[in-house]
Amino acid sequence: QGGTELEFIERDIKRPERMVEYAENFSGGRALVKHKRLFGYIDYTGSFIIEPKYTKGDSFDYFKEVAGVNIEDKLYWIDRKGVIIQED
Repeated sequence: QGGTELEFIERDIKRPERMVEYAENFSGGRALVKHKRLFGYIDYTGSFIIEPKYTKGDSFDYFKEVAGVNIEDKLYWIDRKGVIIQED
């Protein structure tokens, strides 16, 4: 019945309704994942913190706590809650 935290997360995000196509390592408590062709962010439990809605995404910068994301071809910077803080 034992297992590492990562094994529990992997088991949870591999359920059919949660299957992710791509996942990066955690950075600042968030991991970038691709789900149904869109990017979003999960926490250590495998729960979406920021729902997949971006056409591209980057990991959160550990020190600045922001991430670059695209909606279509437009670049945005979001905070750890998914709020757009800058548009480029």
